[in-house]
Amino acid sequence: MTVPSPRRSSAARAVLAAALVAAGTTALLPAAHAATGSAGGGGMPGAREAIAEVRRSARQAGFGTSLVAQPLGRASQALGRARGALAAGDAQHGRMLLDLASDWVEAARAVVRAARAEAEAERLAARGRELATQLERARALCAEQQARRGRLEAQVEQTERAAEGAAPARPGSPPAAGRDVPAKPGGAKPAGGAPGRAK
Repeated sequence: MTVPSPRRSSAARAVLAAALVAAGTTALLPAAHAATGSAGGGGMPGAREAIAEVRRSARQAGFGTSLVAQPLGRASQALGRARGALAAGDAQHGRMLLDLASDWVEAARAVVRAARAEAEAERLAARGRELATQLERARALCAEQQARRGRLEAQVEQTERAAEGAAPARPGSPPAAGRDVPAKPGGAKPAGGAPGRAK
């Protein structure tokens, strides 16, 4: 069985680290090695369980296993090669391959987290658009109500003015200025009394 040299394994790690830098997950690798150790998180059983756990996580999140098929496929390949190296007594390369499998598992976890974050962002964006639409409708309704209120107030004022102009005058009230006062019957008496009769 062909076992990758330490130089080639280091190059693969460099490529993977660059990919994780692009994904914003470089902080995961040191934490993963500190948690799992150089033996790939408990050796073969731990690595296999980690791969199965990421698959379950992807399914539970509703993305399906196709989302993590590539990184987990690489992890499974590295795990199979590590098994062969360990079986051949090459513990050094076996540990390196287990570490490589662990790195691919962490990359798959990062993909699931990124997909969850994207789905949450899309949900929040959709909710924001819905709230914006509701706000615009509320503003339009408020403007319509204000316009209707203005029209009603104008109609009420116009009706009151018309009612005041058509109201009859009260008995005994003085005539409005500018109106002619009717003359009393018999006419006005001449000044100085009535003229005397000629004798």
